[in-house]
Amino acid sequence: MIPDDPVESPESLRRRAHELRECARRARAVAESLGPCLDQAVSIATAKDAWQGWYAQETTGRLSERQRGLRGMASALMSDAGAWLTEADKLERQADQVAKTAKAGK
Repeated sequence: MIPDDPVESPESLRRRAHELRECARRARAVAESLGPCLDQAVSIATAKDAWQGWYAQETTGRLSERQRGLRGMASALMSDAGAWLTEADKLERQADQVAKTAKAGK
């Protein structure tokens, strides 16, 4: 969370909100490609009678673990992106409030 700065201008708050939204957009794009990254490889490796034996089982197991790890990372990144959007909304509301207060003070 970004600390509140009572003297920060509305423009600065809006700029920070815009930057957070841009980071969230890029993070979501990465997460969308990261999550399913190993799906095809796991699907092929785990197909019935694709390959057999201890090495096949060990390798397929590791591949499946990495797939779960990537999906977890993608999920966490999507969650972080959502938090950044929430913070951007908060900054926009702060900017509106600061502008309103400055206008009323004139």
